Amino acid sequence: MTWCAMAFAAASIPAQAQDSEVSKLREELNQLQRQLAAGYALAAASYAAGLMLSLASDLPPSPLIVCVMAVLGLAALAARPLRGG
Repeated sequence: MTWCAMAFAAASIPAQAQDSEVSKLREELNQLQRQLAAGYALAAASYAAGLMLSLASDLPPSPLIVCVMAVLGLAALAARPLRGG
């Protein structure tokens, strides 16, 4: 009877460990996807706001886009929750 339990453990424990690793990888992938979406949203908002400021102030758009992107990026960095560790 003990050899059956050992055989079952030998077959099932690596599969359970692999499931744990796969779930960790999925969570990391989801986090990267959220970060990528946030980056695209920040860039789109920066371009839109920079172009609107350029139209309103008759200044060149490129420096305004860069300045708006820096301000929005710093605001997003300050608004995110701090990670422990």
